[in-house]
Parts: sequence; C-alpha cells; structure tokens
Amino acid sequence: MTTLINHQVRLRAHPVGMPGPETWSFTTESVPAPREGEFLAKIECIAMDPAMRVWLNPGDSYVSHVRLGEVMRASVVANVIASKHPDFAVGDHVAGRLGVQEYAICTGRDMIGHPVIKIPSGSATPSAYLSVLGIPGLTAYFGLLEIGRPETGQTVVVSGATGAVGSVVGQIARIKGCRVIGIAGGAKKCAYLKEVLGFDGAVDYTTGNVAEHRGVMFTATAGMTWREMKPEDVVMAAVPLFHVSGMQRGLNGPIIFGNTIVMMTRWDAAVAAKLIERYRVTAWTGVPTMFIDLLSNPQLDHHDLSSLTSLGGGGSGMPAAVAQRMAERLKVPYVEGYGLSETLGPALINPAQRAKPQCLGIPLFNTSSLVIDPATGKEQPVGVVGEILIHGPQVFRGYWRDEAATAASFIEIDGQRFLRTGDLGYVDEDGYFFMVDRVKRMINASGFKVWPAEVEALFYHHPAIHELCVIAAADAHRGETVKALVVLKQGYSPAPTENELITWARSQMAGYKVPRQIEFVTSLPKSASGKIQWRLLQDQELAASAARIAAPCASVAGEQIQRS
Repeated sequence: MTTLINHQVRLRAHPVGMPGPETWSFTTESVPAPREGEFLAKIECIAMDPAMRVWLNPGDSYVSHVRLGEVMRASVVANVIASKHPDFAVGDHVAGRLGVQEYAICTGRDMIGHPVIKIPSGSATPSAYLSVLGIPGLTAYFGLLEIGRPETGQTVVVSGATGAVGSVVGQIARIKGCRVIGIAGGAKKCAYLKEVLGFDGAVDYTTGNVAEHRGVMFTATAGMTWREMKPEDVVMAAVPLFHVSGMQRGLNGPIIFGNTIVMMTRWDAAVAAKLIERYRVTAWTGVPTMFIDLLSNPQLDHHDLSSLTSLGGGGSGMPAAVAQRMAERLKVPYVEGYGLSETLGPALINPAQRAKPQCLGIPLFNTSSLVIDPATGKEQPVGVVGEILIHGPQVFRGYWRDEAATAASFIEIDGQRFLRTGDLGYVDEDGYFFMVDRVKRMINASGFKVWPAEVEALFYHHPAIHELCVIAAADAHRGETVKALVVLKQGYSPAPTENELITWARSQMAGYKVPRQIEFVTSLPKSASGKIQWRLLQDQELAASAARIAAPCASVAGEQIQRS
C-alpha cells in the first residue's frame, strides 16, 4: 500500500467572500497501510459546493470550519480497497465526508465524526456512482445537471434524498433507467424512499451522538453564518458569557469570524447607547428586557445608532409592540431565534429576508423540529399547540450523572432522538414555529388555558406599561386566576389605576385571560442574563396564598381549644 500516492486539496488561506484558487493548494503524499480498526478507501466521486459559504452548514464547509493546512471536506462515494476493520470489507462501497483526495484512511467515522455508511451492493462498479448533496444552492443545481450523465444500469447515490432537490434528482435518475440508492435519516424517511418514490434501496444515515466540542463549533458558526455576518462587523456582547446566547453570539462566533467585540461587564441601557455610537456597533444579540430598557432611555434620541444593521435575540418572546417601536426608532428589524442551554445555542431562527413577528423561526442547518402532543407523543397537525422537539448536532448528550433526568428529556421518533424542550408552540403552514409558553407556566382558570406570555405581549401595547409579569393566583371560585405584576413607565401621567388597566385589558383579549388582580411594583427580579424571574414570583405568590389559607384555619383551631 505504501506505493500508492495520494493527491489532496488542502486549505491554504480562509477566503473572504467567494473562494478562489489562491485559497487552496495541492499536495501529494504516500498512502499508509490501514492499521487495526481502519480501512483504506479509494474515492470515486465527490460532491461539494465549491463557492457559497452562506449556503453550507459550517460542518460541511471547508471555508469557515477547516483549519489551515487541512484537507478540504467533501461528501464522497468510495470503494474499500484494503481493510482491517470488522465492519468493512474489500469491495464495499461507502459514502461519507472523506475529503477532496484520492484515498482516505477511515476508522468508521468521517471527517466531522459522522458514521461512514455502506452503500447496498449491486452490479454497478464504483465509477458508476454519483453522490448529490441534498443542500440548497450550487450543489443542488449542479446535481440536477450532472444527473444527466449516468447511463442505464448504473447506480446513483442521492444523499438528502427526501429533500425537494434530492427527490427530484432520484426521480430523474429512475426515468433514465439507473439504479437509485437514497440516503436519509430515520426509518420513516427510508420507507418513504422505497415505498413512495420507488428507489431501489435506502440507507438510514443516523448521525448518532456528536462530541460536545463539535456541537459548540456548529452552533457558534451556524448562527453567525445564517445571519450573514462578515469579518468587518462590530458585535456588542451584552448578554453574560455564562449564558448560551452570550457565549455563542458574543464570544465564540465573533472570534471565529474575526469580528470586533464590544464587551459590556454588566447591563446598563445608557452605557449601551454610548457604546453603540462610539464603536459603531453593527450587530447586537440580546434579550427582550434589554431592548425595552434601551427604548425607555430618555436620552436615546441624543445618540447616533445608525451603525446597527443586525438585531436579534431570544430567551423570551419579543412583544409585538416593543418590536414595532424598535423598528421605528432603530430602523432595523428584530430577528428572533430559539435555543436552550441543552442545544448550545440556536435551533430555530427566522430568515432575515423573510422574518415573521413573534416567531421562533425555522430549523437551523441540519436540524429537525416537531410539535407533539405532550401526553401521547403523536405529531400535531399545522396550527395545533403541543410541545416543541429538537433534533440536531447541537443537542446535548445528557445531564451529568443524572440518567433519570436525561431519559425524561428525550423521546425517539422514527429512529431519531429528539430533545423535549418543555416549551409549548405550534408550526404554521409555511413551516415557521411559534411559541405559546412553557408547559409548566400555563394557568388553569375555570378549565380555560391561559398562557402568561400571550397576556404579557398584549399588555405591552398599553402606553403606560414599562414591563410586567403574569402569574397564577389562587381563586376560591376559579381554582386559579390571572394576576399581573406591573411596572409603570417612569413619569407617565396620569398613572392608570388597577380598575382602569383591567377595563382596558377587556378590550384587548378574551374575558377569561384578563387579569383579575393587578399589583403595581417598582421593579421585577431578573436573572443575571436579564430574564424576568417568573418562577420566583410564582413561588412567592403560592407561598402567600398558602399563608392566607392557613391563617383562618389556625384561628378556628384556637377558638375550638378555648371552648374545650
């Protein structure tokens, strides 16, 4: 085997914009013999988008994910020519991301840690295979052109075969008399390829568990790539770095993309306005309370914030009234996303070119999301509320030394392991996801379901409201009722009364959603990342309710003792 020479394409320099020949180099080296647990594969065909970095998952792209000097990544079909691996034999045909080279030494996983998969054997020789990446962009376009080359009786391998382009490519190949093998994730999709599309074979390409550092790299680059960040962007890091949004959008992502970072040591709306003006900040990811504070700054009109071109965030829903004020004052649309600590960052993001208000967005690169009935685990139809599930390379493996909590956090559907987020939402006819509220935050008022986040969003339309938190309060008749803790805008006059706000609310929402109790407070407790601590306020209300119930009981017991 040492007589074989490998020709490889390596990354010489990270390109800015469209890559060209100056960004790569060609090298040759001797091919070693495989060791125990390895096999040697001769690469027969390559499918890789060579141009548009924005259209590719960073895990698949050599542009932003591969270190200088490394072999460029590509999806390939290869023939095993030597093996000391128990699962791969000489003559097997395999597919995976094995790189732009002639030969690859493999251990069963490809360059980004995904399993190398076997292609079902057939009469075709390896040179008859064609691999087409199921990704929008140039790869899909060239896939449609290249599909015309195979001849009758040859074998075509289509990865991403259940996608819009992949399924079309496969159908064209079938019409030409080719043997078509589809690659897809999950038993349900593979059955669809064989039973509905009529493919000759289907391979279940389940990615399996991804190491933690790959998850971090994926989310740090994917969110930034989705937002089309450029090296010249100036990013304001206002969210604490221990928070997943702060870590990914304020630190890891900007470092990878070479951005300038303006770091805030603690949140202050007045200071934020000065920093945006002084350092010409272009991008800022925050939580809704930060933007609410900024818009409430009486000195805001004295600052030039025209450098801002990208605003986004998550953590909690952005009220429509606040988003509208942001668009009017800052002249930049607010793009919402959705993620958890368990996903190491974003899982859903709105496309910047077609964002929907008060919307979580659509699944990020290589990510799947479903809405299920929390009780039955069945997928919900369009528009029906259920629990949001996430599957993707950014999802964590589990809770440290807590097998019970880990098991309760996942559900398997069609062979894929989905994270149960605990968030309630629905998906619309365009595939966009919307959040209703946390599963555990629902208020049950006389059997009617009330979602606090919805009530809060409607209250932000009132001109006197600075911020508020809606919680459940005990009610002898309804079981639970709706209570609002309200912070009024400083200096607003005349300040509305409790009855005036309740009367106003009746014109904005259904009667069962209207708060029966309103308590005016000077401030609301917030976490270090700026989120309103609704759980703390809810616990305090429950404790107060329990004390009110216990007091009359103690009084009655005392009277009985005195009589005796």
